[in-house]
Amino acid sequence: MNKLFGQKAFEKQALNHLDSLYFGALKLTGHSEDAEDLMQETYQKAFNRFNQLKDLEKCRAWLYRIMINTWKNWSTKRSKEFFPGNLEEWEGSMTQYAKVSPQSQRMDPEAELIHKELWEAVESALTHLHPNYRMAVILADIEGFSYKEISELMEWPMGTVMSRLSRARSLLAGILTEHKEET
Repeated sequence: MNKLFGQKAFEKQALNHLDSLYFGALKLTGHSEDAEDLMQETYQKAFNRFNQLKDLEKCRAWLYRIMINTWKNWSTKRSKEFFPGNLEEWEGSMTQYAKVSPQSQRMDPEAELIHKELWEAVESALTHLHPNYRMAVILADIEGFSYKEISELMEWPMGTVMSRLSRARSLLAGILTEHKEET
């Protein structure tokens, strides 16, 4: 469905996805400063090219595509992936985001503590995944993208999306089971 829309409508729609994209940027980069830089570049590109978006309903996926391509370009330029060697630093950067997580809601203190502990366990488990597995889980299970959308966003064949997601979920289950047994 192609709709004509103006810059103001685009800006409003794009800014509605700011928290979600920051979450993804933080997961990609592992550092709040890098995530902020990635977000700034993503939104700058999006605002400069908003006329290329044909359907305002697909704005979120379009913004993710820009962000992922920008991240890939950064990785190529720096000839390394944005996966920090220091996992403690990466995990620490994740706790900053807990307050703006798309899944966070106001809860009673006990439920909030349980939610926080669970979130920290998942965050810790995600740090142990290869970046491709991590992105598959983030895009599917946290951000809610369909397999087809992930295939388009990551430029992976559909079978690759399904296999990476399956493998990532299996690895996460194993890591979380170990964590549960330890605690």
